[in-house]
Amino acid sequence: MILRSIKLTYVGRFRSTVQLGPFAPGLNVLSAPNESGKSTSLHAAARALFDRHTTKSEELKALQPAGTDLAPAIAVDFQTRAGRFLIEKTFLNSPRSTLSEWQSGSWQIIADADQADQRVNALLQSTLPGRGATKPEHWGFLGFLWARQGEPAAWPGLDDEAVGQRIRARLARVELDPVIEKLRARLAASADSILTSVGRPKTGGPLAVAEADLAEVEAQLTDLHKTRATLEATHQRYHQAEAAVAQLEKELNERTTSANQLREQALAAERLRGELDARRQALATAQEKLSTIAGDSDQLAARRVSLATTLKELAAAEAAALAAEQALTQLRTRLDAAQADLPKHEAQLNALRSAHQRVQSLLKLREAAAVAVTLAKQVTKAEAATAEVAALVARRAKLPTLTTAKLNKLEGLAGSVHTLRTQLQALGLTVELTPEHKTTAEVLGESATHRETLPAGKTTRVHRPQSLDLHLTGWGRIAIRSGAQDAQNAAADLAKAEADLRDALQAAEIASVEAAREAVAAGKDLDAQIKIATAALKPHLGEHDSLDELREVAATAARRVEALAATLSPTAAEQALSLTDLEIAEASHGEALPAAEKAFKALNKQLDQLRAEERSAVQAAQSATKLAGEHRARLGTLKSQIADLTARYPEGIEPAKTAAQLAFAQAEARVIATKADLPPDFEKLPERNKRAAAALQQLTDALRAGRTERDQAKGILETLGGQGLYSRETELEEKKTETLLRRDAARTRGWCTRIAHDLIEHRKQAATKAVLTPLESRLTTAFAALTGVTDREVFLDENLQIAGIGRTRDSAHAFESLSQGAKEQLLLCLRLAVAQELATDEPQVLILDDVLVNTDPFRQERILDVLGAQAERLQILILTCHPDRYRGVGQPIALM
Repeated sequence: MILRSIKLTYVGRFRSTVQLGPFAPGLNVLSAPNESGKSTSLHAAARALFDRHTTKSEELKALQPAGTDLAPAIAVDFQTRAGRFLIEKTFLNSPRSTLSEWQSGSWQIIADADQADQRVNALLQSTLPGRGATKPEHWGFLGFLWARQGEPAAWPGLDDEAVGQRIRARLARVELDPVIEKLRARLAASADSILTSVGRPKTGGPLAVAEADLAEVEAQLTDLHKTRATLEATHQRYHQAEAAVAQLEKELNERTTSANQLREQALAAERLRGELDARRQALATAQEKLSTIAGDSDQLAARRVSLATTLKELAAAEAAALAAEQALTQLRTRLDAAQADLPKHEAQLNALRSAHQRVQSLLKLREAAAVAVTLAKQVTKAEAATAEVAALVARRAKLPTLTTAKLNKLEGLAGSVHTLRTQLQALGLTVELTPEHKTTAEVLGESATHRETLPAGKTTRVHRPQSLDLHLTGWGRIAIRSGAQDAQNAAADLAKAEADLRDALQAAEIASVEAAREAVAAGKDLDAQIKIATAALKPHLGEHDSLDELREVAATAARRVEALAATLSPTAAEQALSLTDLEIAEASHGEALPAAEKAFKALNKQLDQLRAEERSAVQAAQSATKLAGEHRARLGTLKSQIADLTARYPEGIEPAKTAAQLAFAQAEARVIATKADLPPDFEKLPERNKRAAAALQQLTDALRAGRTERDQAKGILETLGGQGLYSRETELEEKKTETLLRRDAARTRGWCTRIAHDLIEHRKQAATKAVLTPLESRLTTAFAALTGVTDREVFLDENLQIAGIGRTRDSAHAFESLSQGAKEQLLLCLRLAVAQELATDEPQVLILDDVLVNTDPFRQERILDVLGAQAERLQILILTCHPDRYRGVGQPIALM
């Protein structure tokens, strides 16, 4: 299989659709920073290729963007020898799976749901676990050809029958004797038909069938034992039910006789009870009539007393109404006089307020003018101080922008140059020239020639780092060379330090380090002056933040003075008044105004009091009139009620009361006589009769249930008694013994065949060792090409695991003791060998997810050479966060 492209939606850190590809058939490099989603993208593609779309395990939930319930959707375009295919899967929410094939220039859907998952597994020769998500051992050849980031540097085991054994067969072909191989296959088939790889019974095999038959027989025996226990329990229940039925029949006969007698007594008492109820009704009627007449007599007497009282209250109410009318007339006269004085007091108060307000406005005008003059003077002082600060800032801006840190850096570079010059002088060439006669010498340099005069008898020293060319007048040219490595290094360091110093001075726009020191000192002095001038400016600004704000406040004060003057238009006399005169006038008006307002409020309060008294007098007059009317109405009502009560009894109310009392006494005597005829406890007879009937019905129901229970137990006994339980139990015991023998025989045969198969397999592994030499030679050659070390070999064990590396097998270093980088490089060689072998049947992809992070630059270049050569036969996909290591290699891939 090779990959063509990957498309992800709602996966990991991607909350939108991201695409990788198209991938080239050869070498592809996906370089991106850490946590950009490289490894996540490949793991998501593996989930789409190998997992069921209905899987909801934690591995699939980990693909969701953090903090969301979004459904990851993945599409992988891949190619096998069967053709080009596109698998599209959505996991977790509304899962779906669709497999399409590229046919005639377009995608054609060929399967969906579970069928799509199964088709992809068949195409990629992968397997599925019993439940949950797949693991790398289920991914077919890709599980061996994908070097995953962060996983241990170890070659996967090759014991898996689906993939591992095929790789073993490809890398080391072992031919056994055909008869032994057939025997091994038959033993494996026999063992596999009985036992699984972990020693459990094989489903459908003879051992599993025997164990299933044994379980079935034991289950039947258990059911038979339960049935026999049921038979015995039913027999006991039948005898108990039959005894209970006989007891209930006897009790039912006795209670039936008692209930009939009680019913006859209840009927007789019911007839006497009816007569008693009728006579009690007549007694209640007589008592009601007597109560009505007595009530009417009491009501007539009370209403006659109320009539006399109402006449007296009516006379008093009429007198009170007349007095209230007279008081109301007097109050209204006083109210009219007070309201006539109100306008005069109000006019005096308004005039006094106007005079007071004008005096206050004139005072505000004087105060605003004084504030405006003060602010104008403050603006003048602030402008002068601001100009001084601006001049200092301008001088500061002309200086180079050097900080103390930059100055320290320049001084450090200058110190390095001085130190290196001293070292070079100590390490370089020193030539002493002492001529006998005065002469001249030319010192030849790389860019210029320096001429010096050498006085006679004096020594002149000439210093150079490594070489010195002299031309002595009258003698000739002298060339001196030094091969000291320290001098060469010191000269190179000095040149670099001088260049760094020049660059730093040029960047700082300064001529020398001394000039930089002077500029920093001048800057500090100007900063101090600016700070002092700024502090001197603040008192002139006062509470204002800036000069512009102060100017605006001063202008506002001037405009306010102009507006007040225009509004007031003060007269010449008012302008001539001094501030003291205005303050005296304001104080005088301030004292007079409260007194006038107090007098005005007192007059209003008096008016309010008179109005309140008027309202109270009106209400009192209305209440007295209303009360008199109510008394008149009540008087008429009482007269009418007395007339109605008198009309009810034409012969008089007292004779009617006497006749009612006689009728009540006669009815009461008849009720007493009827009660004497009733039997004792006659009121309890209906309840007793009900209880007897309920008890009789309960006995009948219990008898019916007992007979049903007895008949059912009898039927069960008849049914179970004819099944031959004891003979069936004997038959099942014999069958159980036979099944046990069959199970033990199958288990023995399974383990014997497994042991024989393992012995032959052991012989096959021993034979495998004989054919490891060609494979070890291939790996040794490939590893030598990667490392550049040719005097050591790679050794494998019989399971095709890397045993070690060294000159001989006995002295080889174990794989576990190798460095991480060597492990990664050696496993890369092994993966390349597997991929090359598998690529003979169909194209293969080799995925390297940042597994060469421990590789040095020398081996990195050799690895790139090997990968470039293998890219003609394999598709190689490299994931890395170090793009500099793979520049110019393969096709770059981006996350789009």
